Amino acid sequence: MKRLFIALVLCLFISTIPVNIFCSIPKNSEKKLIDKYEFIAKKAATEYSVNWTILYSIFYNESKLKSNAVGDKGKAIGLGQVHLKSAKEHYDSNITKKALFDPIENARACAAILKDYLKHEKDKTRLIL
Repeated sequence: MKRLFIALVLCLFISTIPVNIFCSIPKNSEKKLIDKYEFIAKKAATEYSVNWTILYSIFYNESKLKSNAVGDKGKAIGLGQVHLKSAKEHYDSNITKKALFDPIENARACAAILKDYLKHEKDKTRLIL
């Protein structure tokens, strides 16, 4: 959760900068991947009323847009490096580890966690920024 908070603070700070500034000029195949995950971030962000650039930035910073990424000794899964325990708590109590490898499910879980975290830590986030 501390990692997510640090990523969130960083993303909030840079959310006004266009997302493409973080990427070198992509090849066609990379551009399609960026467009795909940008679309997924926008859709999940709209569903959970969070800023899509923050969500996309989390995907890029946490997994470099690799939906099969695994980190934190196997606990962090997928695009947003979501922990199963957090996904069950904030998104869907029946979600499985396998489901978190699906970019759409992972994006929704990440957006739900982000929304809850922003709501819970609203005052602290303003102080940090």
